[in-house]
Amino acid sequence: MLVCLRVHALLDAMSYRNLFAVPFLALALPAFAAPSTGDRECPYPSAPLDVTGVVAQALCRNPDTRTAWLTVQAQEARLKSAKSAYYPTLDLSASQTHSFGDGASSDRTGASLSAGWLLYDFGGRAADKRQAQQVLEAVKAGQENTTQKVMQAAVDAYYVWNAADESLTAARASEEAAKETLRATETRQRVGAGTLADVLQARTALSQATLSVIQRDGTREIARGTVAQALGLPAPSTVTLAAPPANLPTDLQPPAFDGLAAALPDRRPDLRAQKLTVEAAKASYDSIDAQDRPSISLAAADGLSRNKPGADDFTEAGSVALQLKIPLFAGGRYQAQEIVAQRQVDIAETEYERQKLAATSELWTAWQGVRTTAATVDASHDLVASASEAHRAALARYRAGLGSLIDVLNAQSTLADARQQEAAARFNWHRARVLLIKSSGVLNTADLLVSTDATQSGTGTTGNAP
Repeated sequence: MLVCLRVHALLDAMSYRNLFAVPFLALALPAFAAPSTGDRECPYPSAPLDVTGVVAQALCRNPDTRTAWLTVQAQEARLKSAKSAYYPTLDLSASQTHSFGDGASSDRTGASLSAGWLLYDFGGRAADKRQAQQVLEAVKAGQENTTQKVMQAAVDAYYVWNAADESLTAARASEEAAKETLRATETRQRVGAGTLADVLQARTALSQATLSVIQRDGTREIARGTVAQALGLPAPSTVTLAAPPANLPTDLQPPAFDGLAAALPDRRPDLRAQKLTVEAAKASYDSIDAQDRPSISLAAADGLSRNKPGADDFTEAGSVALQLKIPLFAGGRYQAQEIVAQRQVDIAETEYERQKLAATSELWTAWQGVRTTAATVDASHDLVASASEAHRAALARYRAGLGSLIDVLNAQSTLADARQQEAAARFNWHRARVLLIKSSGVLNTADLLVSTDATQSGTGTTGNAP
């Protein structure tokens, strides 16, 4: 505002010929627009968080999403800077000079207003603007890719914690089974049908089961710290999580791989970001290519000066010029810069091809992960069922005096392992499913929830994947 007032004051002091500055000033006014700012408020979670709540907190609090947002804001400012080349420039200067020597001293006061406007440059400004626009779109795609990574990491941490919690529950169930076995051996010893060696073996098995509970509890707390980190909270923070639905869809298998792979270039934000980077490199080459071409500019200046002691009136001097600039020789600098820019285009295109291969490999790994975990879920259910029956039968035979304690302990150990595998299988499938969605395209909040309706079993596996 102060600059505008000074400009108006100077224009009032000058003659009507200075009105040439008015259109320049009007065209330059958009440059005074204030940049937009934004901020986020993330209330600390009080209620237990399900998977969607975990993701919402992660997107709000995680420093990576904040950095990506700030990067977009910075590139938007760079695009605005590139667009400013289409506007004229307007400069105000003033001076106060005191001269002295052997003769009389004098003072000179001066003020000048100068303007310039690049009218035509054979596409240089357009290339700069296009390059900044392409980089902005690439940065936005990169922001989306960062969002995908934060979401996937938060979901992964959530299911790792639930798997650890389920594993702790299974370990406690195994501890209860060990206690039951110990009671059976103590009962048989009291009636004279068992030995002290059986009791000691059962106590050892119970101690091992108790140690497993302690270890599983520690693993769960470490997983809780990982969740806090994914949410952008200090590791000691107490984050309460809600368990996901126990039921899974009837069909856990992923869709066809070929369809997912074909859609990768259009769906994955990291590939779109790199493709836009290629376009930005091409625009940068066009901008450098235009440097050795002519340019046409309009320049104008007007000034006032006054000498003291001397004339009481101001002295005015002004000029208006149409300038043509034709680069003739720069020692090969432009040609060298063009070669550098062309190689940058080649590097960006090569990187795009590399990322496509990596994305296809990542998708293949994630796709196989869903297939494997889906089979593991079914197998773990059958394993727990058969191990439970074997353990009940072995314990019943031992109580009846028909079996040995070794059979009971072996069945007990097998059941404990089966419970641990079942605890991990369901959550590993959830993690693999989310990873497949992220690897095949865009992970949305709606994809975090799994439909267990038999009529929609196929949609629960890969969400928005084709």
